Amino acid sequence: ILTQRPKLSVAGVLLEGRRRMQTQNSLQDVYGVSVGNASDEARGTGVTVVFFPTEFANAVVDVRGGAPCTRETDTLSRGSTLGIVHAIVLTGGSVFGLDAASETAHLLSRSGVGIRIPNCPCPIPIVPAAAIFDALVDFPASCERAH
Repeated sequence: ILTQRPKLSVAGVLLEGRRRMQTQNSLQDVYGVSVGNASDEARGTGVTVVFFPTEFANAVVDVRGGAPCTRETDTLSRGSTLGIVHAIVLTGGSVFGLDAASETAHLLSRSGVGIRIPNCPCPIPIVPAAAIFDALVDFPASCERAH
């Protein structure tokens, strides 16, 4: 049995929002969660987007290390007044991979997903992201902007 949710394509990843009712021992077993991913086998990197198509999800984060490569994780830290997300992006590509979160936020906003703020013409989606350092895998090609 499949349940239908909104369709959304992020960074070439189609997040259909469909979920099987049988368990798969995966994140997609959680009701209201859609997961999509894409990989670049030649460069040894990829991206995973966790999308919450029903509305949003409550979330927290614990960032560690001397040089974390993150985006919008402060909105999830202890003491933040927000603490919600519309999607989470986990990516390779080092700091350049964080662009996937920007594209995800734009696509979600255009699809009507996000926080409604008075006098703002579009919804503002909360899309925290974290990237792993894999720039040396295909250096210097990882520094080139994809077209």
